[in-house]
Amino acid sequence: ALNLPAGLSAEVDFLWKRFSLGRPIPLNERDINSFEIPVMGKWRSGGGLIRPIVGAGVSFRRWGDFGNFLGGDLDRNNTGFVLGGGIEIRA
Repeated sequence: ALNLPAGLSAEVDFLWKRFSLGRPIPLNERDINSFEIPVMGKWRSGGGLIRPIVGAGVSFRRWGDFGNFLGGDLDRNNTGFVLGGGIEIRA
């Protein structure tokens, strides 16, 4: 995370997950990788012991090769909106 003035920060992560896809036919299974990069801006309110946090950003996802497993050409790139919130308790 990159801490900025006025309670602002920026964060970038790299996430990987493996999905196992299967059809009713036992020999027709396939593992597919998903790579996701969420980019978020966050704001923390105040400077007390309990501080609310809100954040928003964008997430980019790239799926591994589906081949002909799902019956054709699919768009392997996805983009989505990320929204979050919470409470930070400082001890």
